Amino acid sequence: MSNKSKSTTFLLCYFFGALGVHRFYLGKLLTGVLMLLTGGGLLIWWVVDIYRIIAGRFKDKQGQDLSTSQPHADQPNAGFWVRLSAFMVDGLILGLIQFVFIYLPLMAYLYNTGIFTAPDPEMAIMAVAPIVGLSQAAVVLLYAGYFVALTAGKHQGTFGKRSMGIFVRKRDGGRVWFGSAVVRFVGYIISSIPFCLGYLMAAFQKKKLALHDLIAGTEVVYGTPSTEAASVDHDAVTEVAQSEPTPIPAGLGEMEARPSRMPEILVGTGLLLIVGAMALSYMR
Repeated sequence: MSNKSKSTTFLLCYFFGALGVHRFYLGKLLTGVLMLLTGGGLLIWWVVDIYRIIAGRFKDKQGQDLSTSQPHADQPNAGFWVRLSAFMVDGLILGLIQFVFIYLPLMAYLYNTGIFTAPDPEMAIMAVAPIVGLSQAAVVLLYAGYFVALTAGKHQGTFGKRSMGIFVRKRDGGRVWFGSAVVRFVGYIISSIPFCLGYLMAAFQKKKLALHDLIAGTEVVYGTPSTEAASVDHDAVTEVAQSEPTPIPAGLGEMEARPSRMPEILVGTGLLLIVGAMALSYMR
């Protein structure tokens, strides 16, 4: 495993990739110079590098995988920069979905209705206001469904967090379920007011908690839920295993083992509304 950070590499590539700064950081001087001279290969090379970093296929000069583990063994909580990297990956994913499935159909609808050449712009805007409002509602639902469903899912984190090797859990070590994921998403809105100061708290707070973490009682840590579950005290497990098992009423164990389907229901509802917005956007 490389001593170079995946999140640092991603941020350098995202902001300065056209200059090859992320490759200089990894010691790849020749290809860094080539990126600098070609403007990131006319940005094509830059996009490819972003994808490879997110997918975990980017390596350092020695061919080692970039590090996604905590910098200090006694501090499992993910800091501000790795969380920012994860959030930006999510932004790329959601931005692409928005553009293809919501904004492009909306612009096509507005163009077909002739709003851009209408003699009375105010009346034209009033005529298309409902469809624009529906599209904005679809955007909000897309974001809510994405963050809530994936945070409450088995991986306990969005694709951005998973790509950076971090996940969300309750501060007592428990799993984040649907209700807490909803509260956490509402906390995102509060953290954004004003000037995203709630997000910046993670850079200065001792346990790297943002405002929405304090609201929802959550924290973001390195690792995965599976490895977290695997790091159980073996002596405690042995002691429990040797004790007399407690009888469980018939059917109760099956009920507890059955996962909640609320995240899937939310995602399905969101997709249906997005599809509905797309269909309406093509109607005159």
